[in-house]
Amino acid sequence: MRILISLLLIATCCAQAKADNAESELLVKGCSEVAAIYDRQGQRHLYAGFTTSVSEALRAGYCKGVIDQYRRTEHCSNTWTEQAKRIAIQADDYLPSFNQLLSRSCG
Repeated sequence: MRILISLLLIATCCAQAKADNAESELLVKGCSEVAAIYDRQGQRHLYAGFTTSVSEALRAGYCKGVIDQYRRTEHCSNTWTEQAKRIAIQADDYLPSFNQLLSRSCG
């Protein structure tokens, strides 16, 4: 019985780590889209929306929404676009947790 409980605890822990990693990956991909859109078109360029695909826009919107929600409760010293760019440059080999990405990018 103890072995079964131990295995269940390990499985739960691993599943939670995978879910957090998936959230982190999604945030990094979305913020990479934000960085690419602004690098390609310039900050708040008028035609940025016309040259962005629907999937790019959805990922970028996810990033913007997450950052906006985070900024409602935390004071950040930089703009949301700077925060998105900081998240976008995270290394693929070691990806911080979702909350760490947000807090580290806040400045």
